[in-house]
Amino acid sequence: MVNLLEDYDYFLLLELSIDGHHFITDACNSALERHGYTREELVGQPIAKLLTEEAKKRAVQNGALIKSGKAVRFETTHLRKDGTTFNVAVNAKMMAMGGRLVILTLERDITGARANGGLPAGN
Repeated sequence: MVNLLEDYDYFLLLELSIDGHHFITDACNSALERHGYTREELVGQPIAKLLTEEAKKRAVQNGALIKSGKAVRFETTHLRKDGTTFNVAVNAKMMAMGGRLVILTLERDITGARANGGLPAGN
């Protein structure tokens, strides 16, 4: 069996609300650990809770591409509960699940790779 998540550290599942905001509807245990939240604290929160101010600005453009049906790859910076940040590479795609449209994001922490010069900016 192929493990589709082997190249990623964690996933987040988002749902689009009527007002256009994306809310976290599920997260794997490693996503919870990396961000410093319990499931109860994170599920139901807007994705903006995990984004720096700069990342929030770019999220509008990325969100529009995802909502158009495209699979989108991008880098962003996430916030932990304690206020520290880390860089992530994201693959995101909108899909139907259980009769709802959701966005599945597969994410990889690239902080170490970026610091060591192993991953050029934009990749």
